[in-house]
Amino acid sequence: MVLVQDGAEAAAAYSRCVGGVLRTFGAATWEGRAALKDVETGSIWTAPGEAVPGPAKGARWEPVRSIVTDGYGWSAYFPQTTIRGPRSGSSGER
Repeated sequence: MVLVQDGAEAAAAYSRCVGGVLRTFGAATWEGRAALKDVETGSIWTAPGEAVPGPAKGARWEPVRSIVTDGYGWSAYFPQTTIRGPRSGSSGER
């Protein structure tokens, strides 16, 4: 899973596997801020990768070794790549 803040030129990659279980995440809010909610436990996760309320409280995502690169550079080496945008109000592909 890769998190990118709107307008930022940085990203962070994390494993979706927490406690040996592959998690599925959807959009949520917590204390007025953007967050993620896992389908498996209903726990809310903050952008730094920590579960706050819910059964997984205190668990953390494990960072995945990654790099940040320009999209045009990546697509030159991997032309089959598809870029997806937000689901609300768009077709999902750009």
